[in-house]
Amino acid sequence: MAVKLFVGGLSFSSSNQRLHETFARFGSVESASVVTDRDSGRSRGFGFVEMATADEANAAVAGLDGAELDGRRIKVHSATGTNPPRDSATVLPSRSAEREGGDDHGRVLSGQDSRCGEARRAARHFGTNRVRLVLRHPHRA
Repeated sequence: MAVKLFVGGLSFSSSNQRLHETFARFGSVESASVVTDRDSGRSRGFGFVEMATADEANAAVAGLDGAELDGRRIKVHSATGTNPPRDSATVLPSRSAEREGGDDHGRVLSGQDSRCGEARRAARHFGTNRVRLVLRHPHRA
């Protein structure tokens, strides 16, 4: 049974082939994919690798977690289990909208909604000159 690994901290120039070659030193790689931005086609800085067995996956985690790849220190861990908390995003009315007596168009985005696309859609809905985006790290209140 294949074991899926998350690889974070990748360089923007990393490719599927480079990821495959790096993990192949630790065993049979069933698939390796760098997640890319759909608009620019550039790497988003993370990817996934499927190793054939759990032993090979454990060897890859032990050998590559914290290692340098394409000039960046990468993080490797199992892709299953609990996900780390995401940053929360809040869309608030801009100060100019408040001064002009604009409506309260605030909307709180959190968890799954905190992705940039959701924030952009909310900003377009409320008008880009009427909102500001505030990002909060989950561990810093």
